[in-house]
Amino acid sequence: MDGNRFDRVARALATGAPRRGILAGLAGATLAAVLGGAAPDASAGACKERQRRCRNADQCCGGKAACQRTEKLTCNLSGKRCCGKQGAMCSVEADGCDCCGELVCNPVTTRCDLPV
Repeated sequence: MDGNRFDRVARALATGAPRRGILAGLAGATLAAVLGGAAPDASAGACKERQRRCRNADQCCGGKAACQRTEKLTCNLSGKRCCGKQGAMCSVEADGCDCCGELVCNPVTTRCDLPV
């Protein structure tokens, strides 16, 4: 950064209103990053893993998650459970119970997808 540009930035920060605006913006950005708009983290215990009972999708971990009743006979689960929507990561060992509705866990991509 050249000297003139530095002086312009310094003068802009030295005025009262813009400085308060900049500080408020930085504080807001920091608060948003800390409290987050991201999906809950499973390791923090803030959300429910796949196949766990739920009331709504907001309780389920991950961005591609839903809270639905399962119709799969192989799952042996009752009530509404967290499951992955199409494209969500899944476990092949879960016999498709990680995935919602008719979706199955693709063994190649390990993502919930329509059966082939």
